[in-house]
Amino acid sequence: MGRFAENAARIFEAAESIGDAGVATDLSILISETGAIRLIAERPEWPLAALRAEHGASMAYRVTRNGSEVHLEGCADQRTCRLEAPVQASLKSLLGFFPQYTFR
Repeated sequence: MGRFAENAARIFEAAESIGDAGVATDLSILISETGAIRLIAERPEWPLAALRAEHGASMAYRVTRNGSEVHLEGCADQRTCRLEAPVQASLKSLLGFFPQYTFR
């Protein structure tokens, strides 16, 4: 697997694991040829390829959340990818809040 696909898989795994923790994940990630990483707040009006070209990045990824789903799109040269999955619910939201101790 090439670096483009490996980066996509790692970024997607991180975005999925955030679950419903309330952390904003709508962002663009640009990676330069030297490996420098730039995070940019979501710019939905900019196509990902245009954002990549504007910043001179060799790879670009965009992570978005749409309700209960997380999406990743990526582009590099002539390659593109798109990954989608349901957002993993956090353990706290699945089980509710239970105190770890009680007072008597």
